[in-house]
Amino acid sequence: MILKLCREKPIPISIDMGTTELKKILLVDDDREVSRSLANLFDSDKYSFDFLEDGDGVSSYLSDHDSVDLVMLDVNLPTLSGLEVLKQIREHDSELP
Repeated sequence: MILKLCREKPIPISIDMGTTELKKILLVDDDREVSRSLANLFDSDKYSFDFLEDGDGVSSYLSDHDSVDLVMLDVNLPTLSGLEVLKQIREHDSELP
């Protein structure tokens, strides 16, 4: 038996921004082209980006910048693995996505 699931209309997904202030995304990737490509997927009227090329600076960056809303993290970084960096992020802010 084959089930076919379909919807007549897509389900809209909405995120309440609650403010006109840009959401800050920290993108950590050692490949600049990947970073640029990911950033280009987002609406520049809603999001701003800061970039780091390795995991060594993430902890100090987060200490200096309280306004980060999201961290996008490569797992295969040259100095610290992405998982090690994730542990540091969780120590700094356990709720930061």
